[in-house]
Amino acid sequence: MNLKAKDILKLALDKIPRATQTMSKCYLMWPMGDYFPIFAESQDGCIITSVDGEQFIDTIAALGPNFMPQKIVNKAIIKQLKKGINFSLPSTLEVELAQLICDVVPCAEMIRFCKNGSDATTAAIRIARSYANKDYILMAKGGYHGWGDNFCSIAERNFGVPAVLREYIDTFEYNNVEDIENKLKTNKYAAVIMEPVSLEEPKEGYLQKVRELCTQYNTILIFDEMVTCFRWALGGAQEYFHVVPDIATMGKSIGTGMPLAFIAGRKKIMSEFEHIFFSSTYSGETLSLAAGIATIKEMKNKKDEIYAHIWSQGNRVKDNFNSKCKYFGLNAAMIGMAPRMNIRFYDGANIKDLFYQEMLKRKILIGSQFYITWATKAKHIDKIISATNESLEILSKAISEGNVDKCFEGQHAIQIFNRR
Repeated sequence: MNLKAKDILKLALDKIPRATQTMSKCYLMWPMGDYFPIFAESQDGCIITSVDGEQFIDTIAALGPNFMPQKIVNKAIIKQLKKGINFSLPSTLEVELAQLICDVVPCAEMIRFCKNGSDATTAAIRIARSYANKDYILMAKGGYHGWGDNFCSIAERNFGVPAVLREYIDTFEYNNVEDIENKLKTNKYAAVIMEPVSLEEPKEGYLQKVRELCTQYNTILIFDEMVTCFRWALGGAQEYFHVVPDIATMGKSIGTGMPLAFIAGRKKIMSEFEHIFFSSTYSGETLSLAAGIATIKEMKNKKDEIYAHIWSQGNRVKDNFNSKCKYFGLNAAMIGMAPRMNIRFYDGANIKDLFYQEMLKRKILIGSQFYITWATKAKHIDKIISATNESLEILSKAISEGNVDKCFEGQHAIQIFNRR
C-alpha cells in the first residue's frame, strides 16, 4: 500500500470503526499534526518506523507487550512455524511453558493459557465464583480489568452491558485498609480482584493486609498482573512485594509481542477449570507458546541485568522529568513506578498536547502509559531525556508568554479511552 499515512487513514475510517482495533491506539488519542505518524510499518526493539518512513523511539511498547527485543523470540517462532501453528491435539509446548511459569511465579501451581487480559480476568472471576459458590466480586475503584461485561458494567463506557450486572460488582478504595475490611466483613464476596500496583504505589504493609483479610474472610484474592507480569520482577509484582495471591492473571510481556496471556493459581482453585466452561480454539496456538518459552528463558538467564536496567533507567527518566518540571515551575509530574509510569499535566489538556507535539517532533513516540523495556537501551534513554528537557523548556516559555494555543499545530487529542 504505497500511500501516505493520512491517505490510509481516510480509507481506514471508511472500513474500520475509529480506524483501529485497539482503543488506546486510536489516532484521536494523540494531537494530530504532520509530526504524528498515525500508522506503523515495522518495529525493531524500541524503534518504530511509520508508513511514511520516519523512525521514533517508542515509549508505549505496544501497550506493554514489547518488553524484550524482538530478536529474542524470532528464532523460536521461525523454528516452530516449520512444525505448524495450530494442532488438532494439545502440543507439548503447553506443558513446557506451564512448567517454566510455575518455576518463577509464586502463586502458580496450575496454568491455563489464553490470548488476552480480558480472557484471563473473565476466566479468573468465573472460577472464583464457582469455587466460592458466591456471585459478588470486589474490585478497586478505577481499576481496569479488560472489556468483559463484569467490569464494564460499572465503567463509564458501559454501552451494551446489562445494567443488572452492576449489582454483582462492588468497589473499594485502594490503599484504604478500613474500606476493604468493612466490605469483606459482609462475607458476600467470592473474590477481590485488583492490580497489586497501578500508578499509585501501595502503602507499606497494605498488600500484606489485603492478603490477610482475604484469608480471614474466605475470599479469593486475584492479582491482575497483566501489566506487572515479568516487569516488576521475574515473578511479577507478587514476587516484588512478597505477597502471594490465590490467582493471578498475567500476560503482555510474556510473549514479546505475540498474543499470549494466562491464569495461574493454587491447584485447588484452578481445578475449577474442570467444571466451568472456558475454551478457545487459539489458546494453544504454538507460535505464541514458543515465544513465551524463549522470553522466560532469556529473562531467567539475564534476570539481574534486566531488572537492574528497568529500575535504574525508569527512575532516571522519572527523576529527570520531575526535577525539570520543578525547575521550570510546571504543574506536572511523572507518576508510577519505574517499569510503568504516566505523565500528568494538571493545568489542562492543551498543555499536555503541546508537550506531546514537541516530543513527537523530536521523534519520541509517547502515550498515556510510559514503559521502560529491556529493548530501551541507555542511548535511547539519553535521547528521551534530551527531548524531554527541550520540550519542557518550550512548554514553560509558551505558558509564561500565554502562547500555548499559538504554539500548537494541528488538532487537539480527544480522550476516547481513559483507563487510569
